[in-house]
Amino acid sequence: VVVGPAGAGEAFPQVVEHVFGNLDAERPDGVAHGVTITRAAYSGPVSAFALPASNGVLPAQWIRKAIDAGIITADDAIPERNVQPASLDLRLGDEAYRLRASFLAGSTTVERKLEEFAVGPPIDLRSGAILERNRPYLIPLQERLALPANLRALANPKSSTGRLDVFTRVITDRSFQFDEIRKEYRGRLYLEVVPRSFTVIVRTGSALNQLRLRTGD
Repeated sequence: VVVGPAGAGEAFPQVVEHVFGNLDAERPDGVAHGVTITRAAYSGPVSAFALPASNGVLPAQWIRKAIDAGIITADDAIPERNVQPASLDLRLGDEAYRLRASFLAGSTTVERKLEEFAVGPPIDLRSGAILERNRPYLIPLQERLALPANLRALANPKSSTGRLDVFTRVITDRSFQFDEIRKEYRGRLYLEVVPRSFTVIVRTGSALNQLRLRTGD
């Protein structure tokens, strides 16, 4: 993510790069950042998923098990570096949509609502694109969920996103809540992004939010 203020009349902002992580470095546990997790092909609802006896947020080893079980899938293989101690970094997809206002899907799908709220054509993020200050955008994320009956998910901004004063929240199909994903949800995740202090540049694969898997109520 490249961030910086834009002066009036400038076609592009004067930018400084905000580094979320060194992609060429190794983690302290010796795992190279380039290593990817093989994900299982999703072929239907997950009927059973053995979970720890205690309720709460699942740690990294259970996130990896969820990926292997097809509970979490993605457009591309999920990088090992995106699995944090108790969360999974969610990656931006290839397109962003300008919105005339924020919305929740309610009783329908996000894509159907998007037909009503989108302004102009999609914005290609593959080479980076500018998001204007105080303008809401919707970005389909690369990750998808197929949650079983004993598992729900919560989303929240990464701490680095908050420090940049970029407002984000996840929305899902047929939901009346932001950032909370019900048990047995099956579908795509979408991220609302509103830069509040700076014009920003985002790219496909940038991680602004993270997902937590939780058992119990």
